[in-house]
Amino acid sequence: MEESLRDHVARWKFAKEAREYVAEVRKIVADAGVSISARGPLDESLTWIEGFAERTDPLTPVRKEATRVAALNAKKSQPD
Repeated sequence: MEESLRDHVARWKFAKEAREYVAEVRKIVADAGVSISARGPLDESLTWIEGFAERTDPLTPVRKEATRVAALNAKKSQPD
């Protein structure tokens, strides 16, 4: 169990850092007053990194389920 926890935490930290990396690249580009070309090499690279982070983050299923439950609860609390 400890090994599994260590693996999950390592993958979560990597995914978090990968997302932060993408955000920093986007900020650098925006701060320079330029944009990333859609479907260009940088855009494709950042998109791949985001997808990889999403696929490898052990918290992705937790986020998706929490969002699903919150949406159901919000729908239930709306008046008919």
